[in-house]
Amino acid sequence: MGLACIGCIHAQRHPKTWDPPVFEMGSSPCPALNGIYENMGVDPKGGAVNLARLLNYSIRHDPAGARERNRFYDELGNVSSVKLELSGDGVLLVRVGLGAGEKDWSFSQAKGQLLCKGGILSIQQRGDGIGDNVVAYESATLDLFRVNNDLIVHKHGGSAGVMLLVPMAGYESTWGRFAFKQAD
Repeated sequence: MGLACIGCIHAQRHPKTWDPPVFEMGSSPCPALNGIYENMGVDPKGGAVNLARLLNYSIRHDPAGARERNRFYDELGNVSSVKLELSGDGVLLVRVGLGAGEKDWSFSQAKGQLLCKGGILSIQQRGDGIGDNVVAYESATLDLFRVNNDLIVHKHGGSAGVMLLVPMAGYESTWGRFAFKQAD
């Protein structure tokens, strides 16, 4: 009788080449994130990272038509800036300019989508990943905080499911640093 067990521990660390975070605790456990940021940022190796696409997880997994989701996801690559506005009632509004219009979406503390603790705002992202010959469940967390004038985003999480009748599991960890453009 055989028993298979697979496990892994992955410790995440802030990139050594970036300034270290300093969390100043004021009257709120949430970081001061309100403002407008560059949409295109950099990862620790200097590669490009797209802020709007990182924050777009919930829309990308909306059960609406795949063609519309893919079109919108492609459009987010052309966005120049992302506005973040965290309200006093625990709602993070994300707004991007698309051509002549704007698109926004939000994450709510009351709905269990975000949590503020120790100067970090964490967005909980969960959803089904269903596509051609793939059924999966994904769970990720985006940790947002400021270092100097930069927004730092650390996305980490995993997925498990079946692809072409083969079980699969994966873990992703992405860091991004996005320049502050202007105050809200």
